Amino acid sequence: MTSRRYAWRGYALEVEIPPSVASRARSLLPERLRPGMVARQRPHGPVLLDAPDVAIKRRDRQRALDFLRAPDLAGDGVSPSSALKADLARQTERQDGASTLEERVLVWPWYHTIELPGGIVTPGFHDHRDLVAHVGLGADLSGLRALDVATFDGFWAFELERRGAEVVAIDLPSVAELDLPTGVRQIVLNEGMDVPLGEPFRIAHAALGSAVKKEAMSAYDLDPEAVGTFDVAFMGDLLLHLERPLEALRRIRDVTTGQLIITDVFDPGITRSDDCLIRYRGAWNDLVWWEASLNVLVQMVADAGFSQVEVVGAYRLTTTLPDAARGLQRAIIHAKA
Repeated sequence: MTSRRYAWRGYALEVEIPPSVASRARSLLPERLRPGMVARQRPHGPVLLDAPDVAIKRRDRQRALDFLRAPDLAGDGVSPSSALKADLARQTERQDGASTLEERVLVWPWYHTIELPGGIVTPGFHDHRDLVAHVGLGADLSGLRALDVATFDGFWAFELERRGAEVVAIDLPSVAELDLPTGVRQIVLNEGMDVPLGEPFRIAHAALGSAVKKEAMSAYDLDPEAVGTFDVAFMGDLLLHLERPLEALRRIRDVTTGQLIITDVFDPGITRSDDCLIRYRGAWNDLVWWEASLNVLVQMVADAGFSQVEVVGAYRLTTTLPDAARGLQRAIIHAKA
């Protein structure tokens, strides 16, 4: 049987009749009555709403490569590939003519401020030296294996080594291996921008006489069979640059048997204690994929399989980078495997 509802001038009648009879009755009704005839709504059916408004940003893949521009070649009209190639050619020429450690240091841009022999200090964008005492590395790491994830110039790897640990440092070998936005990696490859990374690390490593073992590897590729396991793992300022931060944390958990120490950016503008929010940026301007609330940052570490996750401090770095990088806050997070 089929239910039909008939309404007219505020009065309604609902009857159950065979479909054939209902169809015949409908055709016999005056036109002015037919709009009031509706099928009974199913008790658990969908309720259709108007489509919400959205704003989709147009992305410029070429501008996504601006972070590769040389600072003095970043004016309008200069393509990223041209800027990069010009700067690399200049750096190569200067390195070939450098005869002292100080000259070799000055050839390259440095992310980390590192003290080298002879009173030489690398001109890093960030100076972490005053932060070391607050991170909680432990004064004596003798006999322990330590992992530095995304070592870059090597500041934290060398600090772990100075405290007695046997250190493995991992980082990506070239620009194309970065977590780039959709379509940008192909531009890097097509325009010859896939340059090797890590020359500052090599300079500091040699100058310090370091025994740190560096592996060309992504955090996504960490595996006990490839690198073994570690008593201490350190990761600084990486999660915001990863398309898949939770996957990276899971891989780090796979190789960590003791403690994980993380320093990473969080968004202090998300302040409610129950917030689990992330600002999605997509890595289109400065290779930043996300700005997470502190709760999200901590929850991801726990969800990756770590226990006793706690925030032991927070800080803000001074920097020589542009104003856009100022004011970011970072949390110090400790977790147990």
